[in-house]
Formats: sequence, structure tokens, C-alpha cells
Amino acid sequence: MSNIFRGLGVALITPFKSDMSIDFEALERLVNYQLDNGADFLCILATTGETPCLTRSEKDEITRVVKSVVKGRVPLLKYCGGNNTRAVIDGILSICPYYNKPSQEGLYQHFKAIAEASPLPLVLYNVPGRTGVNMKAATTCRIAKDFPNIVGIKEASGSLEQVDEIIKNKPEGFEVISGDDALTFPMIASGAVGVISVIGNALPRQFSRMIRLEFEGNYGEARKIHHQFTELYKLLFVDERAPPAARTHRGDDKAEDGRYPQGPPCRIRERNWNGTPMGPRAKDPRPRLAFPNPTSYCADRLLPSSSLQTGQKADTEAVCRRLHTTLVINYVKPISRQNY
Repeated sequence: MSNIFRGLGVALITPFKSDMSIDFEALERLVNYQLDNGADFLCILATTGETPCLTRSEKDEITRVVKSVVKGRVPLLKYCGGNNTRAVIDGILSICPYYNKPSQEGLYQHFKAIAEASPLPLVLYNVPGRTGVNMKAATTCRIAKDFPNIVGIKEASGSLEQVDEIIKNKPEGFEVISGDDALTFPMIASGAVGVISVIGNALPRQFSRMIRLEFEGNYGEARKIHHQFTELYKLLFVDERAPPAARTHRGDDKAEDGRYPQGPPCRIRERNWNGTPMGPRAKDPRPRLAFPNPTSYCADRLLPSSSLQTGQKADTEAVCRRLHTTLVINYVKPISRQNY
């Protein structure tokens, strides 16, 4: 089997209403937004989608809705789970076993069993920060050589040395996909073929352009885009959880909370130009983090005017409406270019 999951893959969030039911209309809008702005494939029901907090029937309905909107336009990569997987998706994303910390041989035997049972392409997922175990490069390459239907790995170990070792020793047809937005630029430069992205929920067009520029060998222009995202990478994970940081499907100021145990995210409040914090939103009990650098939200710091869509106002308010993570700022004030 060959790997069809290349370029910009977006790890879709699960939008919720205020009563914590799934907002399927918002999900349809989000999927269309990704398709209209350069996503090459979609990853559904993974960690960013808060899958551990969903019921079996909700997972099945999300799969049905996404499939009905995509209509075969891009491949779908689905985290293991749900009914009748073969009928609705193009591949499976399978994470390393978590909590029980298996040995490297245990990891091999685990993925061997899945590979022998699956008629679909498999993408391994190594994220030791969440599972508690790191699948070493030698184990990854051993699995890749023994099972041709294992076509790639989403690598989120944070180790560029490990990524490079996999790319150097992997068999032909097996490919590496970045699992870390902040490391996507150097990983693709080293030979990775794409990313499964959190930030792509908000800015698929810009992130996709960075990847395409790298594929074309234009690393200078790609690096400029990468550096424009540097502060945003940190903001999206300011409270160490991807799902709350990735909620960008709403165009208003009604961003929803997440289901417990993840619960509501921290909110960052903006500071005035004199350094004093703006007043907190009334009756908002959520923990707050004071962010000392309001200029980091300026339009040309996050999104230069050349990258904005035609007719879009280049100010902080417009940028934050587009990004609209629940963690960015409570009160948005337009900032003109001459202010910085």
C-alpha cells in the first residue's frame, strides 16, 4: 500500500453547543472551511476532537457527517474506533498503547496484531507526552518493514534526531508525518511528507502554503511563514491541552467550553498599552492568564496583510475573529499598523 496522507492534514475539533451537545452545523462549516482553504486530508476523532469524551453513537454520527460533507474530495484518516470502519474511511490512525507503558517488543506485537487484522492502510501515532511511552526509531522501522499496510507514522516525540533516524532507515513507501505544528517546518525539510495539524483548524490556507513552499524547495519563503506562527504555536497550547486551544469554528464571541474531564480552558486577557490588564469579563469564573505582550496579537505579527483574504480588514479584531480560539483574548481592540 502507498501513503495517501500527505500535505496538510487537519486534526478536526469537535464543536459543542452551550448544553454540551455536539454542534453538527458548526462541524459542517468547519469541514467546508478546511476544504476551501487547502486541507489535503482530514483526521477525525483523534485527541484534538476530544474523542475520549464522546459516546459511540456520537463518534458514528461525526463520521457520517464529515463523510457526507467531504464526498470523497480528500482522504479521511480516522482514529481507531467506531462501527464498520472499512465502509466510511480511507485509513486508520493508531496510537501507541497508553498508561501501561509497554516494552518496544510489546509495541511491535501490538501493531502487528492491528496490521494483520486491518484491510485498511494504517498510520502509527507516537506521542510519548500523552501515552507515557516513546516508540523508538528502530521499532518504527521494524514495524514498517514487516507490514506493508502500515504506510506511515504521525511523529510527535518532539525529537528531530529520532525523526531523522526514521527517515534515514525506513523502507520505501513508508512516510513520516509531523504531529507537532511547531516542528513541521524542520521535519518537512528533513523529509517528512506533511502534518496532522491543530493550528490548521484556524489557518489552513497559511499553513498549507508553508508546506507547499517547502515541497517546491522554496525554504526561504516557507521559513517566513513558519516564523509568523511562532508565538501562536505557544498560545494554542498555553494550558497544555490541544482541544480548547483549537476551537476556531465560531465567528462570534460565543466560544464553547469542552466536556469534562478536560473542561473549560484558561482564558488570556489582554493588557492595555500602559501595561495594566483590562477588566475581567463579568461573572466568568474561569482561571485567567495575564499575557504581557499585546503587540503579539497585531495583525501583521500573526498574519501579514499579504496573506489575508481579499477584503479582510487587517486589524487585531479581524485576526482574532478568524483565529477565535477560546484562549486568545476577552476584549479585542483594533490596532492600527502605525502602533508598532
